[in-house]
Amino acid sequence: MTDVHQFNRIVSEFKLTREQAMRLAPDGVVQKVAPQSLRKLLDEAARQQLPIMAFLGNGAVTQIFSGKIGKTAASGDWYNVLDPDFNLHIRETALKNGYVVQRAGVTSVEFFDKNGDLVVTFFGVRERAKPQPQAWIDLTRSL
Repeated sequence: MTDVHQFNRIVSEFKLTREQAMRLAPDGVVQKVAPQSLRKLLDEAARQQLPIMAFLGNGAVTQIFSGKIGKTAASGDWYNVLDPDFNLHIRETALKNGYVVQRAGVTSVEFFDKNGDLVVTFFGVRERAKPQPQAWIDLTRSL
């Protein structure tokens, strides 16, 4: 792949689910992580004031957030970002798998539910045609 956006076309072309593509990826491209890594990812991004992008969606719409997060908190089965400009509420018990994915020089972290559906994808914020921040790479490697 030469562009991160080619991934969806490849998945479609080979009639794979996104999670199947994760499991079938070549060595070194995908690292499986525990669903509990979500907390570490969000907590560290908040602590370091590391700008992130979050993509969440369903069959009709996709919400995209880009920026720094500040307040993370657990409440029962839910893990939350509680900021004035961004609220995120993820039921941790619904997550089954997580993956750190390397594609076309961009690192993402993706979490899937028990049905194999994508719940949320995170990226480090970067400028177009510039490398992703080293702090983001370090954070994803620590998961």
